[in-house]
Amino acid sequence: MSKAKQRRRREIKAEIARGKTRYIVQRGLLAWGVPVYILYLLLTVGLQALWGKMTYAEALKGLFPFTVLFGLVVFAIAGYFVGRQRWRQLLEEAGPKYRKKK
Repeated sequence: MSKAKQRRRREIKAEIARGKTRYIVQRGLLAWGVPVYILYLLLTVGLQALWGKMTYAEALKGLFPFTVLFGLVVFAIAGYFVGRQRWRQLLEEAGPKYRKKK
């Protein structure tokens, strides 16, 4: 087995040892949900400012509070599902020893 493969196997074992919940929060909510939400918010504000012929501050102020809170909830839920899917992929990569028995 190559050194890279051995290192990857150790990384997988360490991720699994830290737990499912932590993995989902880190990889789903923090690594996917928050950055995608920030990008979405910036693009939304930019397009509204461009098409509405207003400043960025006015466009951002127009989104508060409902749109921002709604976006946080939606992207948090989506981030949870992304993290859960990545957890399944991690278990698949780890091999049959780590998969749940049905």
